[in-house]
Amino acid sequence: MLQEIAKRIEREEYGEALHLAWENVPKDPTNYELFYDIAICEEAKGQVADAYYAYRLAMTLCTDENDREVISRSYQHLCGYADTSEYALSEACGNLAEKLLSYDCRETADRFLSEVLYDRNREAAKVALSERNMVLKIWTEILLCEKRRGMTEDSYQSCQGSYRTFFTRYQSLKHLIRRIWFGFSLEEQKELSTYIKKEPVSSDCLAVTAKYSVPPGFLGDLFRQMIGLLSEDHPALTADLRVYLQWFEKENITGKELCREPMEKQNRFEFRILSYQKTDSKESENWQETDPSKMAVIFCTNDEAYAAECRSYLDYLRLPGDMQGEILEIHDAPGMAAGYNFAMSATDAKYKIYIHHDTLMIDPNLPKKLLTAFQEEETLGLLGVFGSEILPESGKWYQAPYENSVLTLYQDAILQFLMPKKTNEAGWKPAEAVDGAFLATAQDVPWREDLFPHWHFYDIAQCAEMKKQGLEAGLYEDQTPWILHESTLRKDPEMQYEKYCRLFLKKYKNEVKN
Repeated sequence: MLQEIAKRIEREEYGEALHLAWENVPKDPTNYELFYDIAICEEAKGQVADAYYAYRLAMTLCTDENDREVISRSYQHLCGYADTSEYALSEACGNLAEKLLSYDCRETADRFLSEVLYDRNREAAKVALSERNMVLKIWTEILLCEKRRGMTEDSYQSCQGSYRTFFTRYQSLKHLIRRIWFGFSLEEQKELSTYIKKEPVSSDCLAVTAKYSVPPGFLGDLFRQMIGLLSEDHPALTADLRVYLQWFEKENITGKELCREPMEKQNRFEFRILSYQKTDSKESENWQETDPSKMAVIFCTNDEAYAAECRSYLDYLRLPGDMQGEILEIHDAPGMAAGYNFAMSATDAKYKIYIHHDTLMIDPNLPKKLLTAFQEEETLGLLGVFGSEILPESGKWYQAPYENSVLTLYQDAILQFLMPKKTNEAGWKPAEAVDGAFLATAQDVPWREDLFPHWHFYDIAQCAEMKKQGLEAGLYEDQTPWILHESTLRKDPEMQYEKYCRLFLKKYKNEVKN
């Protein structure tokens, strides 16, 4: 078989050689020579990104030191002349993993994804770290757990079908599991049981998804809560969850943190969906009078699943006294700044909270803390929970020293959590860069949609615009995280982030001091 593939490569029949190699992968999924031949064919056809990861997989599987050296030379040669975007490489990584799964090569897919996602070379790992590739890693882990427990193909339908089918199920489970973590009402927590009755979810699918849905410190209590919640309706599934819990405890990865006690809904916010309409630039110079007894939460969305989950957390926020609340969900906005200008003109609330649709406001007392901070300092125009006191010359706030950063949030990076920065303080400090995951304002300053019409640098620019108006931007430190932000880590095919970073530096270079 390998000789036949080699002959076709020698005759430059790369398409036929490629087809023959993949035809044999299911028969011998750990044969590194097959993937080396696949890489050679992809490179010859000009598919550099596909060749890159096929070489990587061949090196991962290779058991012969001499052959590894040969493969490595081919790989290094490819890296030397290839001018391929990070987006194309990330897509090629996911395509290879999905193709392996389509051929039922789960162990090989898992080894490949583990190799590239946990690469010690941080730059190489960064290329592969996308939402799709990390969720594929979770999918392969579930499939392997089911297979090792001897489940037949018919019995593990929780993970059968396309990636999109799995992603939808994974996302739904993750959102329902987190409602236990954050103490939603018992009625809403029981929606997990209802979902499992309707959808084919194995115990492995539930357990592995749960493992990646909360920080490790909460894992033990989360499993105990799930077992209690599901035991009556799903006895077989909860028996398996007990086995998982025992294994987690044996491996000492359960932690001692406790999930919140169930809370009651507050339902203090009125809800409006608005379709975007361009705001007149002349009108934007003179915003309407604002009402200090009102607070508005504003987000743009193109994803109903995220939007619905975002709204569900707002039901638990406690508004101080007689304060009124409203939620403005903006559809069809061409960019964040444009959507925010439109929303600003649609509400007279003095206090506005601008969030991403994948930002979950998890501290019920957040409105009171926010209001206190704004009322104590009249020059505070903008407040966030994620960013840096200083902005480096690069314009990228996350490159600032860690000691200058504020992280009053959980950041879900799919395979791991960025945890809140520990502090004994509770209060705000001036900042040059506040991340757009959460931006609260007490003063209306137009967002620069003329400069930042898409999804990047509108937030850092707003900090500079506040400063121009004699107002301060700040970051709030607290012992309790205010939000959970789901970082989708989707790659940008047009490199918009870098484009708008350069534009920001050109426009606001005088504000970048460090």
